[in-house]
Amino acid sequence: MLWTPSSDAWRTSRLGCFVRWLGDRGLTFSDYQSLWRWSVNDLSGFWSAFREYADLGDAPELALASNSMPGASWFPGSEWNYAAEALRHDIGGPAVVSRSQTREGLELTMPQLREQVAAWRAGLTSGWAIERPPNSRSRLGYAK
Repeated sequence: MLWTPSSDAWRTSRLGCFVRWLGDRGLTFSDYQSLWRWSVNDLSGFWSAFREYADLGDAPELALASNSMPGASWFPGSEWNYAAEALRHDIGGPAVVSRSQTREGLELTMPQLREQVAAWRAGLTSGWAIERPPNSRSRLGYAK
């Protein structure tokens, strides 16, 4: 085994929170290995449960329409915006922490990150081709 979660992971981690949520719905797992086994043996069940747990939009009829690889068809008929999902929750503390050997460090809270994403979106949809969007403090850039 390459990795083993800490002994208090079921109590303190987000994975543990998910496992407790599953338990409230009648799915119990005694350890990480049993959870992993379920996640790979029942792909549709696992991902349907995770979609519900993470509150990722309306539930489609199927989580996995086809499990052929390549070409698996996940959540057919559903449309999700990853950026919107990633930015919708507030978290305590920084949302982004950047460290560099050549630049000053940067930390952004969720409201600051949302502001940055909105500036990038506005810039990209207006067709700018500059190093950074207007009113952006980030060091990321897009140039043609």
